[in-house]
Order: sequence, then C-alpha cells, then structure tokens
Amino acid sequence: MKIITINQFYFNKNFGDILKSNNNEIQDNKLGRRPYFLATKYNEKHQILFPFRSNGNRTPNLYSFSLKSVYSDRKYPIIDTTKVIIIENKDLKEATHQIKITDSAFKLLKTNKNIILKKFNHHINDYIKSKVMENIKGKNNIIKFSTLQYFHKELDLDRKINNKKKVILINELEKKEESIFFKKLSKEVPNANNLIELLEYKNLCQYYSFIDPESDFKNPKLIIRTTEDNFKTISLNTINHLIETNNVSKLNDYFLLPKIVKEKKGNNQKGNLEL
Repeated sequence: MKIITINQFYFNKNFGDILKSNNNEIQDNKLGRRPYFLATKYNEKHQILFPFRSNGNRTPNLYSFSLKSVYSDRKYPIIDTTKVIIIENKDLKEATHQIKITDSAFKLLKTNKNIILKKFNHHINDYIKSKVMENIKGKNNIIKFSTLQYFHKELDLDRKINNKKKVILINELEKKEESIFFKKLSKEVPNANNLIELLEYKNLCQYYSFIDPESDFKNPKLIIRTTEDNFKTISLNTINHLIETNNVSKLNDYFLLPKIVKEKKGNNQKGNLEL
C-alpha cells in the first residue's frame, strides 16, 4: 500500500487524447501534485490508482470512501473509486513518486483498504450491468461519469460485459420463452438463438443441468450433473451429431428421450428421426 503522485509528463503522454475530449472524467493531475491511493496490484500487468478528491460530493457513497475525519478542512474529501487511473506495472517506478501523508490519514486508509477495494469492485459490477443494458435503456450516470469507460482493454471489460449478457440471456430464456427483452438483448450477442435449441434439449435431460455461460454460443454447452460429484459437458453440435447418427445409447446417457426426436431443421430437412 502506497500514496503516490503521477509524473505530469507521463500523465499527459498516456492520457492526453482522453483529456482533449469534451467532458472527460479523468481528474486534473494538478501538475503532478494530486495524490493517489495505490492499494494493491490489480493483475499481473496493471495497477489501479484511486484519486484523492477534496470535493467529491457528487460521487455516490456506495463508490466513495470519506476522508473527512482526517481532512476536516476540506469540503468533501474522499477516495473516489469511479475516477480511477490505470497504469502498467512496468511504468510504476518511472511514472510515480511515493509521498507521505499524515499518520492519521495513512492509518485510516490502511485499516479500510479492503472496504475501498470492495467499493471499487461494486462499481465495476454496476458498470458492467449498466453496459449490458446500455443499448436498451440508454447510457446512465454510472457509465457517463466513470473512468472505466477508458480502460476496457486493461480490465478485460468487453469480455466481462459479453459474459454478463450471456448469463442474463440464459436466465431470461429459462424464465420464459423468448421474451421481448430476450429478443432485444440477443441482437447484441452473436449466435444467441442457439440457446433456444439447447434449452429444448436441456428440458429433456434426466439430470440437473445448466447452460454454460462461458461457452461460445456458436456451439453452446450443457453442463450435466450425473452424480453428486460428477459433471459432464456436452455441446449442441455433439447432441445434434448423436441425433443425426441415431446414437440412441449415447443419448440415453444424458436424456429422457421421447419416441420421436425432431431433426435440426435446415435447407435439407429429412423429416423426423426415429429413435
């Protein structure tokens, strides 16, 4: 845990394009004088820097940590988890300078480090949820006022947002068949319609099962719990292949089969397959 400042040359070089845009959310570096809270390494490549702010009254308490008890002369002093800066680990020594703050302030941050990280994780989760719904409900304040919008690549946010869409699509489809919401969201996820077909097979499964949200929707997978400690995975393509090859014994390992199973419809539909 450290309190640091960012070299202004590095700041301008790495965030200059963002700073030129109107209404950017990165806080002024104050010519290298703004302090940042470096709590812990975020991943093997990147560091998260939380800015000190003297007047953060517009940031929701959910995403901020008050410093009023140690900086009573400031209007609304906080650590703001919505205005983070991301830098690479390799740049930390060159780009930053460790500074000292009062013992009381340092002790407060050290004692509450995990609370601050929890608030940041809460903000990331809410940001991801908001991005999932952006094209349906529009851009909300969580998206508008967060610096996360500039660091999707560094935090792997696009993958996380897409996976969240997958989870929501699966849950929505299992609640009701192709709701209006499902149809809108499915337009943003390639091959989402394959879920509908896999769900039909899931409903025939003789064991507890669920669709794997991590799987590629080109060929989504069903995870089946055959015993308390044993799980099997079978993909949509594999299921269709077993049906096409009339592999009844293999299918019976997973499914309660009806007398007739419809083949996957296509341009060369052959009708129904007797099992």
